[in-house]
Amino acid sequence: MVNISSQVEKNNEIFSRFPQDSCPIIIGYWSWFKYQKWYWEGDRPQKDFLIWVKNTWLFHAKNLNLNPLDYSSLIKLFWTDFAEYIQNISPYIYYNPYVKVWDDTIKYGIISTEKMISDLLNWETLYIAGRLHKPVEVFRTTDKFNEAFEINLSYALKVALILLGENFTEQELYETITWISYMWDSRKWYFENPQKVQNIVKWNFKEFQELYKNTIQKNTEIEKKWSNTDNFNQDKNPIKIEQIHQKWYLPDNLLKWIPDWVTDFDILEKFIISRINDIVKSSSFEQTIKWFITAWFSKSLHYIFEKNKKSRKR
Repeated sequence: MVNISSQVEKNNEIFSRFPQDSCPIIIGYWSWFKYQKWYWEGDRPQKDFLIWVKNTWLFHAKNLNLNPLDYSSLIKLFWTDFAEYIQNISPYIYYNPYVKVWDDTIKYGIISTEKMISDLLNWETLYIAGRLHKPVEVFRTTDKFNEAFEINLSYALKVALILLGENFTEQELYETITWISYMWDSRKWYFENPQKVQNIVKWNFKEFQELYKNTIQKNTEIEKKWSNTDNFNQDKNPIKIEQIHQKWYLPDNLLKWIPDWVTDFDILEKFIISRINDIVKSSSFEQTIKWFITAWFSKSLHYIFEKNKKSRKR
């Protein structure tokens, strides 16, 4: 369920610096908006925003004039056409990190509405879809986004059910959903906290419950046994695999890689994990390369330092 954030007023000054006719959807995510255990007391993590725009070239053209210091020297040298060229490299998101706005530090990513919707509905790169499997703060939204958002949550739940056994806890369900976007991430091997998935769920458990409440209620395949451990049961009868091959059940970028002859859940799970690994590996690697162009060297080193700092916390 999409919830409009109560922090709109607090962040209006940040939003006002962007081209006002270009930002129909703004979402805040990660450390500042959702609590993560590994920040020491007194730390002020940067605010992470995702901004969806109809025309990314026009956004960069206006934003380069309004906020040129947000961009790296290389982008400022070649201006809008080069920014748009980098923008259009998969996973189709352009980041400006470590931007000082009054007493805040922000990082904002720009993506086109078309690419955003495609990722939510098809898991084309899983870069945006994976982030929106977890609780976020929605500041601006549209009906089209809300619909795609709900479908993406449904896909995440269905994939998690394939990966889980017949009996599992609510904690395990949310951890499996969170794990989907981290199956293969170039950052996690060196810079991420190995307990990141568990921490995200542990410290945002109520937010996960609120996010997936409607999606779980609509799903007839699982039954919740209300107890102290909040256990779930699901029927993994092989006959149910037949509906998985139907177009509406899974995102297209997964479904098209599952052979029709797969009629066993163990084999299906291997295909699902392999395909998600390939998707996340590709988008993660490509975005890492883009990062060094858009963030440039000093900000890239700062980013690596911060990731390493968090990886040492439990």
